[in-house]
Amino acid sequence: MFPLIVVYSPGTVVSAPLKLGTLTFPKYHSGNIQDTIQVKSGILEPGELNVNIQINSESSLEVTDPTTLTQSSDSTFTITNTGNTDLTVEVDVDNLKYNGNELIFSVDGEGFIGAGESEEITITSDIPNDNSLLAGKSTTIHINAGGIDEITKKLNIETSYCSKGDVGNLEIDRIKFTNLGTYGDRDEWYLLGEIETEIRVKNTGDVDVDNIIVEWGLYNKDTGEFIFDNEENDFDLKDGDTETLNIKFTLDPNDFNSDFNEDDFVFFVKAYSDDRDLGEDVECNSARESIKILKDKHFVILSDIVLKTDSLPCNELLEGQFDIWNIGANDEQDVEVVVFNEELGINEKVKIGDLDILEDKKSVPFSLRIPQNAEEKQYEIRFKVLDEDGDVFQNDADDEAEFKSSMFDVSGSCAGGISDLLITAELDSETPEAIAGKKINVKATLRNRGDKEETYTISVQGNSAWSVLDAIDPQVIIVGAGESKTANVILNVNSDAEGSKEFTIKATTGEGKSTEQRVQVSVTKTPTTQQSDLATHLRENWFIYVIIIVNIILIIAIIMVIRRMVSPAPL
Repeated sequence: MFPLIVVYSPGTVVSAPLKLGTLTFPKYHSGNIQDTIQVKSGILEPGELNVNIQINSESSLEVTDPTTLTQSSDSTFTITNTGNTDLTVEVDVDNLKYNGNELIFSVDGEGFIGAGESEEITITSDIPNDNSLLAGKSTTIHINAGGIDEITKKLNIETSYCSKGDVGNLEIDRIKFTNLGTYGDRDEWYLLGEIETEIRVKNTGDVDVDNIIVEWGLYNKDTGEFIFDNEENDFDLKDGDTETLNIKFTLDPNDFNSDFNEDDFVFFVKAYSDDRDLGEDVECNSARESIKILKDKHFVILSDIVLKTDSLPCNELLEGQFDIWNIGANDEQDVEVVVFNEELGINEKVKIGDLDILEDKKSVPFSLRIPQNAEEKQYEIRFKVLDEDGDVFQNDADDEAEFKSSMFDVSGSCAGGISDLLITAELDSETPEAIAGKKINVKATLRNRGDKEETYTISVQGNSAWSVLDAIDPQVIIVGAGESKTANVILNVNSDAEGSKEFTIKATTGEGKSTEQRVQVSVTKTPTTQQSDLATHLRENWFIYVIIIVNIILIIAIIMVIRRMVSPAPL
C-alpha cells in the first residue's frame, strides 16, 4: 500500500491515497474525452492508464425577472446558458390589448448564446401618455431554445403620471393621509368619508423652480380612469426649499360603480413646473399610495344631518332631515332609522324601505316635539340605522351605524314644576307708530300663570340692526302667581330704518329659566298721523276750497270779458 499521484493531462494533478484519484474536466464541456493517466511510485516503474470518457450534453437556461417597461425606460433581463451546449434562444412578447388599444413590443439581444455565457435582452415599445396604464398592465414573455422547456416571464408595463417620466429636481417626499370620517383608517377609507391629505414638495436642486403645479387624484386601476382629480395653484421653490400643501376631499358614492373591488385604487400626486422655460417634460416628479375603499357585506349609514333651527322653546317641533346611503355590498330591505334622545324622552322611527347597492334617499325629513317640561339647556339628537331584523347595521370592524346631530338650545316656555309665564307686547299709545329717527315705547305685559311668585329680569335681543335700546323700565319685576305686570321697553329707531323689523323680549327667572316673545314693528319714514291730519282738514273744510275755486273761475271770466271790450274792432 503506497500513495499514488494521478496526473491528468493537460496539467490537473490530484493526490489520493491508495489507488483513488479525482479527475477534473473543463466546465461546460461535452462529448468524448480520451487521454492517458500516468502512475508513478518511488519503488515501481512508471505506468500508464488509457482513459476514454463520454460527457453527456445538457441544455439549460437561467432567466432573471424583467424590469418594468415605462415611457422613459426600457425593460431588460438577462439569459444565462447554464448548460454545456451552445444554444440559439428565441424571445417573443405577447401584444398587450387594453381599452381598445394594442401595444406591440420589440426584442433586442436574442439569438446565439454559448455554453456558460450570458446575454442581456432589451424590450421596447412606443408607450403613449395614457392614464389607462398609470397603475400598470402586464403581458407574457416567452423564452425558447432547443432542448429546453419554454420559460415564461411576466412583463409589467406602466406609464408615469408625469408626461415624460420623473425628471428634474422636484421631489414629492411626503404623502400623509388623515381620515376625518367616522369609519376606516389612514389608507382604508369608506364612501362618504372625509380625507385630509398632506403633500410635501422639495426642490433638491441648486436652482430655483418657478410656477410649480401639484396635481392629485384617486385612480381606479380596473377602469383605467380617475375617480376624481384636481390641482393646486402654482407656487415657486428656491433651491433646497420645501412647500407643504393640505387638501381635503370627500368620497362621493355617486363617483363609484356598484361593482368596484376594494383594492382597485391608487392615490396619485405629481408636481411639475409650468414655467415656459422648463415645463413638465423637463421638471416633474410623481408619487403614489395604494388605497383600499372598504365595502362591507351589509352597511347603511347617514350623512348630511341638518336641523332647521339651533334654538327653540319647549313644546315646539324640532324639524330636520338626513341623507341615507347603502354603501355595503348587498341590497337591503325594510331599513328603518331610530331618532332618539333619552333625556328628552324622544324615541321615534323613520321608515326608509328598500335600498339597493349604492342607492340613497335624499333629505329624509323628521320632526320631534320638545317636551313642555324639558330642562332649558343644549341637546343633540342621535340616530341608529336598523336592518330588516331590527338590528343596528355594523361594518366588518364592528363599528355600528350610529350618528348624532349638531347641538341645539331648548330655551323658553318650559314648565319647570307648574311655573309658567306669558309675555304680550304692543306699542304704547304715546308712540302708536314706529318712525325712523324717533323713539318708540313698547309695553310688555308679563302674566305669571304659575302657582308661585316669580322675579323676572327683562332683556332685549335681536334689535341692534335697526334700533338702539334706550331703557327697560323696570328691568327687574316681581309678578305674583296669577298676576300680570307691565314693563316699558324704549328703543331709539335708526334714521335709515324702514319696513318690517323684529326683536325679542326675554324674561329670565332667578333659577335661570327664561321665556321669550318675538315682537314685530313696522317702521315708516313719514308719520302717518301727518297724512291723516291733512285728509281730515280737507274733509271738514271742503266748502271753503270750493268757494275759492269758484271765485278764481269768476275772476278769470271777468278778465276775458274786459279784454274783448277794449280790443279794437277789425277793419
